[in-house]
Amino acid sequence: MSTKEETCEQFIESLEDAIDSLEKGRDECSLEDWDIFSPEDLEEIIELLREMVTKLEQQLSTFEDSE
Repeated sequence: MSTKEETCEQFIESLEDAIDSLEKGRDECSLEDWDIFSPEDLEEIIELLREMVTKLEQQLSTFEDSE
């Protein structure tokens, strides 16, 4: 496994952790009725992170296909 593959895998894992944290935070903010961040704003960020994960997974796939 190359350094680029390892980096992609670590980045994917970090982004997935961030998504999990933001989803929990979004749910807690909704329950507590906080006005600091709207659920919609958090959802936009979560979707952006999911798109990043998808792109990284595609890149990782191309690394694996080239071996």
